[in-house]
Amino acid sequence: MMLNHFSYSAMSMFYRCGESFRRRYVEGEKLPPGIAQLRGTGFHGGAKVADEYKIATREVMAQSHLRDATAHAFDSALMSGGVLLGPDELSRGKSVVVGEAKDSAIRLVDAWRDNIAPTYQPEFVEKRIEIRVPNVAPKLVGIVDLATEDGVIVDRKTASAAKGANDVKTSMQLTWYDVSYQALTGKRAKGVQLHEVVDTKTPQALIHESTRDDEDRRVLGKYIERAIEGITTGRFLPAAPGSWNCAPRWCGYYSTCPYVREGQR
Repeated sequence: MMLNHFSYSAMSMFYRCGESFRRRYVEGEKLPPGIAQLRGTGFHGGAKVADEYKIATREVMAQSHLRDATAHAFDSALMSGGVLLGPDELSRGKSVVVGEAKDSAIRLVDAWRDNIAPTYQPEFVEKRIEIRVPNVAPKLVGIVDLATEDGVIVDRKTASAAKGANDVKTSMQLTWYDVSYQALTGKRAKGVQLHEVVDTKTPQALIHESTRDDEDRRVLGKYIERAIEGITTGRFLPAAPGSWNCAPRWCGYYSTCPYVREGQR
């Protein structure tokens, strides 16, 4: 099997669980997003609208307008893709869980607006590029969440617990963005940032900074090389036994996975 395009999200799934990758990208079994992903889509949608507004006006968007944009992004994602709920979430009721996630997305984007949005001027948001790499058959797809006028690349995350201080140093997604940014602009980024908004009782809005160099790119290249080799030869290894993601809450394929005992499905 050979892919025409290869993205960071595809590579991440391949290493997290090759069986999930096979079901999604080979068999075409695309599943609705989970509730955390739906919340993140609402948050990202609102932040994108606010950044586009700031590019045009150089001003931070009014809170009421940003909340409306976030709610619209959340509702649109729910209507177009639905949501996949786990057993515990279903027991609480879909309307309750979805309503809480929407409220959370709005609460998080409020924290982002007050604490992070004023700290930068965006150059562009969510730009997509296809990159041809020598000796790599599929085109690499890069979508840069945000680039600032200062030449900094930004990834945005929502989370239930803060973890970005270490993640920003090791994130291959930011290295992928770094390569994509140079392909888009012809210049190296000055740095990378992770904007993390944590859904605690009082949401935390955190900025973590790092840089990327040629050694980071070399390591990313090796991961891409091995992943494409595995895909081409059909070596789709399941998640390691006991992995956190091998559970009905995190994997939509769990109930039909051949690597799970029937009594546990």
